[in-house]
Amino acid sequence: MPILQLEKGDCIEIPLNEATKQCCIGRENCEITIPSDSLSRKHAQITLSQDGNYCLCDLGSTNGSFINGAPLKPKTHYKLQEGDEIIFGNVKAIFTDKDELVNSYLNTNQSTVLANDYSLKSQSTNAQVDPRNASSNSRNEVKTRITSELKYAGFWWRFLASLIDGIILWPFNWITDSIMKNIQHSAQTQLSAATSSDITNNIIHSSMIDIFSVAVIQLVIYWLYFAIMESSHFQGTVGKIVLGMKVVDLQGNKISFLKATGRSFGKYLSSIILLIGYIMAAFTEKKQALHDMIAGCLVVKR
Repeated sequence: MPILQLEKGDCIEIPLNEATKQCCIGRENCEITIPSDSLSRKHAQITLSQDGNYCLCDLGSTNGSFINGAPLKPKTHYKLQEGDEIIFGNVKAIFTDKDELVNSYLNTNQSTVLANDYSLKSQSTNAQVDPRNASSNSRNEVKTRITSELKYAGFWWRFLASLIDGIILWPFNWITDSIMKNIQHSAQTQLSAATSSDITNNIIHSSMIDIFSVAVIQLVIYWLYFAIMESSHFQGTVGKIVLGMKVVDLQGNKISFLKATGRSFGKYLSSIILLIGYIMAAFTEKKQALHDMIAGCLVVKR
């Protein structure tokens, strides 16, 4: 039976339900109860798969679960490896399933406590094993496992999402375009009645400032729509939400507002090169457009 060794030194056996081969971990009413406010009531679950591997699944907890620093996608099973460092909320634990380590623990009469330095003694060799070394060495491997499970959204799905977003933003676009056309029409009327070059120059200067101001407002609307939605818990615009997509960073995490801003303004670069930046999403390995590469983002299926 595998064990979880907590940061303070306590060790907990992982009691799997004989029928379901599952063990729930949480703040209360679970097979493993850890009384910490950072854990949800039903925080995570360890399962023994049919091929004999132990897997960890976050149950949609508030503060999340991590393997070697890499956040877990909720409701997704991740294979646990010897020495993995697991974090539930802010509670750290080391997973071990090595027979000599588990037996060393079980054969001691200390039912809950081992050495505080995470060292587990093997009875056969009396050598000390530090699972944190394995944890450090496997950090990149875990991130690779998590990233490899992402399903990239293809070009046409992203195109359809853009159409939906275009429909959402059309009223704002129509209003700002109408204002600019009215400014231009008013300027032309005034210019036809101008009696001097000074008046003409003032009319042109004033109308250009008005048009520029409206264009900035239009830019801000587009920027905030994409940046706020993609950096929020929705992780995507209305179009992406409807079609089951979201924007994440290269490790599958929610992106920050700053990264979402970079991605939004990167779209202008994708546009000015004859939309080639957008078309790149159809051919790149991870279905990334140019603005995704600039910001270090991925568009994936939920």
